[in-house]
Amino acid sequence: MYFWNIGKLKEDIRSDNLTEKERFFYALVHLSLGAIFLEMVGYSSLASDISNDADVLSSATYILTVIVGTILAFKANGANGGGDFLGRYFSIGFVMDVRFLAYAVPSIAVYVLFVGYMVDVVEVLVSYVGWALVFGG
Repeated sequence: MYFWNIGKLKEDIRSDNLTEKERFFYALVHLSLGAIFLEMVGYSSLASDISNDADVLSSATYILTVIVGTILAFKANGANGGGDFLGRYFSIGFVMDVRFLAYAVPSIAVYVLFVGYMVDVVEVLVSYVGWALVFGG
């Protein structure tokens, strides 16, 4: 495991000397740190003084989901004996993200249309225009 020597790491990658477990560990640390830093940005904004326990719980849940999900995916791929973990992880992850968005965007739009109407007519009109721009209708 290299923490600073990028030259040696690149050499090991070129010569295919990294095991699946080592590749997994690099991915796990990279994704975990990314999740932690992403959550930290939310707390560093001006709105951080109004965050509450639910925000902290949400952040912790997100970070744990990234870590535990990546570990479980590695084990489901056969752990160190599995093949091409990173290729499978990111390829399947991309398709799952697209599927999620295909369901989430219309669901959120419908929610905003109906709940927004009860809250504020202007918000509904803005949401409807956004819906029309996104889906061309």
